[in-house]
Amino acid sequence: MGPLNEALVSITCILSMLGSSILVGSFFAWKDIRTTSRKVLVWISICDFVIALGNMCGTFFKPTSVDYKCYVQSFIVSSALISSFLWSVTLAICLYMTIVKGRADLFQAFLPCLHIFNWTLGFVINIIALCEHWLGNSADQITAGWCWIKHNRSDTEIPQVELLWMVLDYKGIEIVAYGSILFIFLMIKLELKKEVKGRAPNSSQLSRRSTVIKAARRADQKLVMIPVLLILARLPGTIRFLIVAANRMPQRPKHWSLTLMYLQGIGDSAQGMLNCIFFCFLQKKVRQHLLDAFHQLHTYSCFKRKLESSQVQQDNMFSNTVTDSKTPLLGTSKLVPKYN
Repeated sequence: MGPLNEALVSITCILSMLGSSILVGSFFAWKDIRTTSRKVLVWISICDFVIALGNMCGTFFKPTSVDYKCYVQSFIVSSALISSFLWSVTLAICLYMTIVKGRADLFQAFLPCLHIFNWTLGFVINIIALCEHWLGNSADQITAGWCWIKHNRSDTEIPQVELLWMVLDYKGIEIVAYGSILFIFLMIKLELKKEVKGRAPNSSQLSRRSTVIKAARRADQKLVMIPVLLILARLPGTIRFLIVAANRMPQRPKHWSLTLMYLQGIGDSAQGMLNCIFFCFLQKKVRQHLLDAFHQLHTYSCFKRKLESSQVQQDNMFSNTVTDSKTPLLGTSKLVPKYN
């Protein structure tokens, strides 16, 4: 990989890790934003932080025939990716149960089972892949510089079993997640339209229906960006995979393939940054909290600087006073009385 790809991936990963940290930190800092959907978003952000860190480290690796750094990086990133996709589907289910069905309690009841499934499936798949010696140097066939499914550069075509492992770990889950999230959000929008067209039998129910619809619309407008961001960010990598899967031929460096690889290097690492922009900076309540925190930090910093400056001035004044008190008066040696 060239320096341009390393620079693009590194910058995107650093911004994504920063964005994921802001998302997680804001959830624990302010109680009024601790909703169930944002809690799921925190778990997605934890996965995104690990993915960005692993991608950045993997881009600078120089894999050899036996490289344990490459094994560790591919294992951790692939497991985090699977968990991220599963939690993204979980978030869509959470919004459906909350907005459409009004059964947030039912979602909370299933949450422990979802934790077990979402966190362990990736590890189980990658433990099997590691034991079968399929993790390692991917030769940048479907990645933008980091390790994943091992590819032999001498192969004239990609073996079917290698493609199968790409599907199992994690591309198949990614594509299924795309479809599932789009389907669930389509159901949410259809149900909202039904609610808008529906008529309540009396004014109190009409008022309650109107309030619910307005709240649902606000939530839908803000969180509908989740599948859009997920698909747009990871679309170049999916296109590269589909091209390789269709041709069964290793990719050669061409202008279009290099462009896709650069876009994949940015998109596959940018989820934490994009989530932070849309669900922190563009949300009024969270943005106001962040601005207040920044203002308080700035005020404290200015006060501290003024205090330090005042202390330095006092120290200088005290030092000058001490120096003056030790200096003899002019001419005192000549004022000695003379006696005849």
